[in-house]
Amino acid sequence: MTGRRAARRAGIAIALASALLAPEASSADRGALTLEAGPSLALLPRVASPLPLAAGVSVAAPAALLGLRYAPGNHLELSATGVYQFPESATTSLLSPEGVVVASLAETVSGFGALLGARYLGGLGWRFQVGAELGFWHSSFTGCRVTGGAAGPGPVASFARDAFTASAAGGLEWQVSDRVVLDLTPRLGLLAGRVPGLLVLVPVSIGFSWYLL
Repeated sequence: MTGRRAARRAGIAIALASALLAPEASSADRGALTLEAGPSLALLPRVASPLPLAAGVSVAAPAALLGLRYAPGNHLELSATGVYQFPESATTSLLSPEGVVVASLAETVSGFGALLGARYLGGLGWRFQVGAELGFWHSSFTGCRVTGGAAGPGPVASFARDAFTASAAGGLEWQVSDRVVLDLTPRLGLLAGRVPGLLVLVPVSIGFSWYLL
C-alpha cells in the first residue's frame, strides 16, 4: 500500500511539473506576434581602424536589443531586431610603415545595427532554435586622441564605418507562460565592408506575445 501511495504521489508531481514547464502550445505558436527586449554583450574582435597604419582593436561592450517576431507556422518565426552597443573605451597602436609601434590611439567605440531573419523552432516548454539574419552594422569612433610618439599628444577627427552583416543564430527559449518567453540566442556575424570583421552578440531577452489568429 505504501509503495502505491508513493508511486501515485510521484505521478502527480511529474504531471504538475509538466504542466508548469510545458504549457499547451505548438513549437512556435502559429500566429504569435512577440515583442522582445533585453540586455546583450557585443563582441567585435579585431575591429580595423580606417586610419592609415592603425592596428586593429578588440571591443567587448554592453548592448541593448529590441525586436519583433512573428510566427507564420508552428516551426517558423520571422524576426526584425535592432541592437545598440553602448560606448566603450579602447586603445590601439599606430604603426610606422615598417610595422614598428610609434604611438597609441585612444578612442571610444559605439555602434548600432538592424537585422532581419528567420529561425526554426522545435520543442514545447523548452524550445531550441536555429536561424540566419541579414542586416547592417554602423560603428562610430569618437574622442580619438593620439598619445606618445615624437609629435606628442593630440586630437584626431572622429570617424565611422558601415558594413553589411550576415549572421547565424542558435539558442534556447523557455516559454514561461502562454504569453511570456525568456530567450538566449547568441549570434555570430560576418561584417562585409571595405575591411571585413566579426560581430558576436550574446543577448538575454524577455518577450511578450499576442495571438493574431
